[in-house]
Amino acid sequence: MQRFHEGWSVAEIAEDTGCSLSYVYKFLKKKKDLAAMELRWQRWKIIADMYFASPRKTLDEIERTCHVSRAQIYHAVKKISEKEGISIPEERRNRKISNSDIEEIKKKLGEGALRKDICWEYNISIDTLIKYVGRI
Repeated sequence: MQRFHEGWSVAEIAEDTGCSLSYVYKFLKKKKDLAAMELRWQRWKIIADMYFASPRKTLDEIERTCHVSRAQIYHAVKKISEKEGISIPEERRNRKISNSDIEEIKKKLGEGALRKDICWEYNISIDTLIKYVGRI
């Protein structure tokens, strides 16, 4: 329970304790009466709070603290802002990539690169990748 309150993810707790993910979910459901989706929302809320904090945390700080990728940060912020009605500034919402980047990404996808690796390399979300490149 201590790890849960420190902000560890269920996967990190399972790996550290040597238990399965389902055991950790069942344990948390039994002790805290929290379902998996509620846990996910809590984690997203923590990430979004760090993202919108004042003074603002950098994405690198959030990545190190929460052990998540940038795509996960953007996804969490998007979901929480949709739920709570928070408007994200236009410059943060539309992370544009250049035309040369788009061609390079299409080439990499054609060669068999994974979408998550491309998102990690260009610091974009899956939604942004699909928006500019499509579902290749």
